[in-house]
Amino acid sequence: MSENPVETIIFKAKTKEAFVIKVLGEVLSNTLRYSHFIINNKGISLIQPDEKLTQLLEISLNKENFMLYKCHRDINFSINSSNFYKLLKNIKKKDSITISISESSNDADSMTLGICVEQPDNNNKLTTNIRIQTYQPQVFETPTGYDIPVIISGKEFQSTKNLHHTSDKMYVYSKGQFIRFAVYDDDRHDRKLEVGNENDEENRDCPSYLKTFNTSYITSLCKCAGQSGNIQVFMNEDLPLKIKMKAGNLGDISVYIKNHEMIADEDDETYLEEKNTMTSMSQIDNGSVQETVVKIQARESYDAGRETHCKTSTTQGAQKVQEKIVHEEKEPPKTRRGRQKKVVQ
Repeated sequence: MSENPVETIIFKAKTKEAFVIKVLGEVLSNTLRYSHFIINNKGISLIQPDEKLTQLLEISLNKENFMLYKCHRDINFSINSSNFYKLLKNIKKKDSITISISESSNDADSMTLGICVEQPDNNNKLTTNIRIQTYQPQVFETPTGYDIPVIISGKEFQSTKNLHHTSDKMYVYSKGQFIRFAVYDDDRHDRKLEVGNENDEENRDCPSYLKTFNTSYITSLCKCAGQSGNIQVFMNEDLPLKIKMKAGNLGDISVYIKNHEMIADEDDETYLEEKNTMTSMSQIDNGSVQETVVKIQARESYDAGRETHCKTSTTQGAQKVQEKIVHEEKEPPKTRRGRQKKVVQ
C-alpha cells in the first residue's frame, strides 16, 4: 500500500500590504499571459517582456520589507497571470496576505501556491491553493544609459487615466522637468496632462523629447502609481520610455515601453532579413522561392501603403503636437512658477 505524498512548505512570506500585491497582479494580468517569478533569499523578482516584445516588466520585492519571509531554497515558478489575479481580486486595502509554496514528496517539479488573505476587523481567513510549475528562467537585460528622470507625484501620474478613452495614441513631450501627456481624437478635440512649467528658467535650455506610445501601456499603470509617492519617468531618444515607481513599501516596479517609431524600425529590420534570404535562392527549391517572392511583394505593397498612411496620420499627429509646442513657446512667459498640474479638455 503506497503512502500518501507529504506536502513540505519551502517558502512563506507575510505582509500587511495585500492591496499592493493585488495591484501588481492586475498589472501582470494586463501585460503577460504567464508570469515567471524568481524567489530566493533576497526576495521576489520578475523580469519579463510581453509577447509582442513592446514592454518589459521589472518587479523587485525585497525580503526585508516583509513581516515574515522564509525561503528554504531558490524557486522559479510560472503561473497564468489571469488566474493569479483572480486569487487577489477581492483583496481590500487594509487586508494582510500570506503567500506560501509547498512541494510534494513524490514530485519536486509540481508545487502548490497558497494565498491566505486576512481581514483586520475579524479573524476570517480565506485560503486558496493553486498548482504551479517550475520553469527554467531566461535572462533578460534591462536597458541602460538614461539621464536624470522627470519626477512627478503618484497623484499627478494617476490623472493620465482621464486620457484613456480619447485615443489609442499618446504623445509624450518633455523639456527639463516639464512633461506633457497628450491625446488627439481625429481633429475634433484633444486632451492633455501637463506637469511642471515649461517656461521655468531651468527648463528653457534643456533638449526636448517627443515620442508616440500606446495609450493603454501608460494608463494601465495608474493604480500602481497610487501606491507610490513619486514616479520617475526616464526618456532617451534611442531607448524605451522607462517608468519607475514604488510598489508600496515592498519594493520597486519598472516598466520599459517602446515607442511607435522604435517598433516601426524593428519591423523594417525584420522585413530586410526576409528579403536577404533571396540571395540564397540556389539553396531553396522552386516552390519555396515562389512563396518567398510573394511574401516580399506583399510586404513591399504594404510598406507603400503604410508610408502613404503615415504621411496623413502619424506624421500629421506629431506635427500637430509640434505646432502646439511652437505656439505655446511664442506666448509670453507666465509669471507663476513651480509645479502645476492641469487636465485640459
